[in-house]
Amino acid sequence: MKNPSSVRLMQVIATLIVLCAACAASSQQMIYTFPSNGLSGGNPMGGLIRDAAGNLYGTTRDGGASSKGTVFKLSLQGGVWKETVLYSFKGYNYKDGSLPVAPLVFDKAGNLYGTTGNGGTADRGTAFQLSPDGNGGWTETVLHSFYGAIGTYPQAGLVIDAAGSLYGTTIAGGDSSCVLNNGSGCGTVFRLKKNLTGTWNVKVLHSFSGQPDGAGAVAGLVSDSAGNLYGSTIQGGSSNAGAVFKLARAGTTLTYSVIYSFAGGPNGTGGGALVLDKAGNLYGPGGGGDQKYDGIVFKLTPNNGTWTESVLHTFGAPGDGIHPIAVTLDSAGNLYGATFSNGVSSDGVVYKLTPTPSGPWTETILYSFPLNNAGPFPDAPLTWNASQTSFFSTAVAADQSAGIVYKVTP
Repeated sequence: MKNPSSVRLMQVIATLIVLCAACAASSQQMIYTFPSNGLSGGNPMGGLIRDAAGNLYGTTRDGGASSKGTVFKLSLQGGVWKETVLYSFKGYNYKDGSLPVAPLVFDKAGNLYGTTGNGGTADRGTAFQLSPDGNGGWTETVLHSFYGAIGTYPQAGLVIDAAGSLYGTTIAGGDSSCVLNNGSGCGTVFRLKKNLTGTWNVKVLHSFSGQPDGAGAVAGLVSDSAGNLYGSTIQGGSSNAGAVFKLARAGTTLTYSVIYSFAGGPNGTGGGALVLDKAGNLYGPGGGGDQKYDGIVFKLTPNNGTWTESVLHTFGAPGDGIHPIAVTLDSAGNLYGATFSNGVSSDGVVYKLTPTPSGPWTETILYSFPLNNAGPFPDAPLTWNASQTSFFSTAVAADQSAGIVYKVTP
């Protein structure tokens, strides 16, 4: 299948008004299209982060100088977004990472951190640092190559604490006795901590064991103001439909517990990235829903140590999206997200969920991606700009090259 050309993408933009006549008033703009030659990267799957100046940073799974993926920066120059490739991964043969599919995170000094799903010394993934060199370039350091009991194939980004330690998850490795992942382990939660000599030590905080524990942490972690960590798994839990877990902090100790097990069916399944509101409630996307398993958005509310699930929205109605990606909160408590498919065509939607006094929340389709067999398909969380008036995200192409960065203003 051929790559989508710039001409085709202009045609996609031109069809917005016709195809989204039933949507809410909103503005969508494709701000950057990755060239089809792949040298600037292709398939941005991890979403974006922004710096104080409004520049955007992300990763591409494919492309780059060695076709092993990239880290890129987008800067607004004269009204046009221009890309700079900060780093091209070299892959396993060079003991470097490859195929990054996760978002990045900054530290206070302006260094970037992330993970790759493959590469490293064992070709089972890496955690890396990119540091500005002062001359406009960036220097990469592989902090850890994953293998065995530490965990393998990290699919999610990292979170950073006030001391600069990094926390993340792996989808496999860890406890080899866990049989839910074809005997390759059910994943781990890990910490990377910099010691006095400048090297990074890795510690397994938890190895998943399946049932009634979780298994397969595809998404990353979220931290509350007390330093507790929360995450979700796609398998395991009491019904093997996934679980939400907590690592409760007491000083330097983090204690693992499952706080909710999904039941499947109308109550959904786990695995999606979580967000926290100011009251300590957790929100996220899940699988399941109706008999078509088109997905849900859920809320978990704590009450005296017990967490109660509320299904806020079930996807799959005519014109609605299916297969939701991570959700984002605004300051008013509304949720926003994207779905990978369906809508007015089959290429996904951007939606808003507004709280109601009781029962399911009200959904508004902000944008429905037009039909285009080569994509793009939205596959990443939404990132707000500084004023929370617009958000940015990424979408992949069906032919596994190129992809776009887009902007939506509700």
